[in-house]
Amino acid sequence: MAARLYFALAFTLSTSVAATAQNGVDFQGVVQAVDPALVIIEARADVSSVSVTEVIPGILPQSDPNLRGFTQLGTFDSGSRVGFAVAENLLITALIPNDQTEVKFVTRDGEQRTGQVVARDHVAGLAAIRTENTSFPALTIAGEAPAVGSPVLVCSAKQEQLVYRASMIASDASPFHPPFGFTQQLDIAFAPELTGSVVVSGDGTIVGVVAFANGAALLIPAEHVQRLVEVASQGEPNDLFQGVLGVALADPATVQSVMPDTPAENAGLVSGDVISRVNGIRCDTFQDIMAAVAMSRGGDEMTIEIGRGDETVEHKLKLKPIDPPAQRPRYLQSIPQGISPRWVPFGGPAERQGGPMIDQESLRKIIEELKDSLGQPEN
Repeated sequence: MAARLYFALAFTLSTSVAATAQNGVDFQGVVQAVDPALVIIEARADVSSVSVTEVIPGILPQSDPNLRGFTQLGTFDSGSRVGFAVAENLLITALIPNDQTEVKFVTRDGEQRTGQVVARDHVAGLAAIRTENTSFPALTIAGEAPAVGSPVLVCSAKQEQLVYRASMIASDASPFHPPFGFTQQLDIAFAPELTGSVVVSGDGTIVGVVAFANGAALLIPAEHVQRLVEVASQGEPNDLFQGVLGVALADPATVQSVMPDTPAENAGLVSGDVISRVNGIRCDTFQDIMAAVAMSRGGDEMTIEIGRGDETVEHKLKLKPIDPPAQRPRYLQSIPQGISPRWVPFGGPAERQGGPMIDQESLRKIIEELKDSLGQPEN
């Protein structure tokens, strides 16, 4: 194992020289600085892939407020992942199935170790792993977003090797994919192993984690990592879930309807209100509102500024945590070895009858349910 690890390191160090000349950053030095804080998370032997689906509750653009929004992000190979140290005995990684509590990993000196999942962020898809009898030099988490054009290093794992790629911050933060909040785009092509990779700046500071959506590489901001670290470091860690606001929106940022028994109703929001700011963030579209809410978690307090006629009104509320586990915002399902998953619309009758593996009896029930809902005859 150690030989493979050092081969990967030597290869990436040599390939970073060109990037150094192009942008003035000593990526060889960055690799040497961050490498001791990285581990390779081993794949589970009984799992071939991980299916990732997002649930977007509580804010629905031009939609029935009783419905939930679902986004299928894809099925990812359950190969090795990178983990990164944020404290002496705390690692962060991504794409750990919801049913997994123990994680095996390999340190940079080739030693195999085991850690326990102590907390998850079900919105960002991250997991915190507590290690025993192993300590790491912790990476620093950035306190602000990197500037456009900043060179960064993307650290990933593939086939039990660490791989480093030079990249660049390609955009300002925007609601490009609102369920992730406000994200920046990375100048890097899609590769399956890059999902969940840690991204560091030219001084080795964590600036975020890679996710792909709508064909673009997105930088999940470092503040999501920091929030998970704080939760995992508590005496009794708890999981983080998306918060429900409870409104349906019409363009550009008008409240179309308010769901009953939700923070929005309790705070006094009504149909026709125009949301202008969320936690001080200016919101011109419903995508802005969705992203602003996604930057918080269930249980967080929030300030919303609305326009109502000629008045400007400020409401304070506490986001309602989504009901776990049935409505988890980010659905990570482990798919056993030997099973070829087929996509089905999550949240619909197929998902309720067994998810991506559908047998004949379940298919019959699905057809009957669809006929009933559409009012069609049985034949």
